[in-house]
Amino acid sequence: MKILRTFTFVLLFLSTGFANPSRVLKTIVSEDMPAGTVVFKITPAKDINEYLSDATHISFEVYKIGTINEVVGLCNRIKYSNTKGVKDCAMGPAKGDYQSITIEVKKPKKKEWLIAVLKEAGIKTAKVDNGAVVEIDKL
Repeated sequence: MKILRTFTFVLLFLSTGFANPSRVLKTIVSEDMPAGTVVFKITPAKDINEYLSDATHISFEVYKIGTINEVVGLCNRIKYSNTKGVKDCAMGPAKGDYQSITIEVKKPKKKEWLIAVLKEAGIKTAKVDNGAVVEIDKL
């Protein structure tokens, strides 16, 4: 009987506005992030320069990039950019509004190189871990 009361209480709690999943989700995912923002999840490094110093595979996610054709187009713009050094660009799995992308480079590059490649591909904003969204030039 106690389990039934607890279950009823939980259902009542979830049906009220106190535990509205969309409200909780909105506080977790910032609505201020523009579509097409590159998100680097590099917690061990904590710094984009440290992350790139020995990386030959650069992984990131793009927030609300759009259709699959737009993802393929972004990868092609990165792969065939005028900036030398890109060996390959591959899209990974999509996780909700985030599309993962990995760039393979021939040798580790500096941050300025990555900024140039992303700008040439049409990316305007970036975010590192839980930091603020910044213009790609201020990465």
